[in-house]
Amino acid sequence: MKNKIFLTASLLDPDRNLKINNCNGSIFKILPQDYIEFLSQYGEGIYCNEVAVEYPDENNIPKTFKDYADLWEVDETFTAKDLLNAIQIGYSFNGDILCVTKDKKDKVFILPRHDIRVTSYDNFYEAINWLTGKWHDVKFYSPYFDGEHIEINLIKENKLKDINSIHNTFISEFNFDFSFDESTQPQYVLKSFGFWIRFDLIYKNAITIGYQKQFKNEIKYIIDRIEELSK
Repeated sequence: MKNKIFLTASLLDPDRNLKINNCNGSIFKILPQDYIEFLSQYGEGIYCNEVAVEYPDENNIPKTFKDYADLWEVDETFTAKDLLNAIQIGYSFNGDILCVTKDKKDKVFILPRHDIRVTSYDNFYEAINWLTGKWHDVKFYSPYFDGEHIEINLIKENKLKDINSIHNTFISEFNFDFSFDESTQPQYVLKSFGFWIRFDLIYKNAITIGYQKQFKNEIKYIIDRIEELSK
């Protein structure tokens, strides 16, 4: 099922359609249609801070796992041959691998990092929403295009800076277009500059900032202020 997706940037890769359509023809014809449409619309990036969505890679899985096929249980749903013919289309930050395989058109599989059971999905959206659905009510996507990020460590001279104070100051001083995950790791977005800032209110030790490089001068004043507050 497709969800409304909020983008953290207005500027997208102008070559995204060309890149997906230039895939090897034998690979292109087995890719799920919703995956093709997703990359054509948004390009590569990070879904809900959890899943990297990337162009097809037909080499990584066979090369990495050719001698480790016994890491997962295989059956008629996903065979050892399927593993060797698998094409990676993304991964989760927990180490799960999203893939398709040459003999099972339109199916999407997840090779889990912490389980031996390969799971099967009828489409791309079903797979990525399974990986993120229980954590994020709102779905959002951060395109890779022209992206850069920095992390501000709040541990200073063995003492931890008060992230709540910095967070509250940011909210009071700056405007933003929308926000996500306000109670755990709130992330605020200025879409026109591809800018976002995330406060880790769980571990309380870091602030992460992302932006599109061509707009760095436009958002420098925000970065400077956060760095000042974090000293």
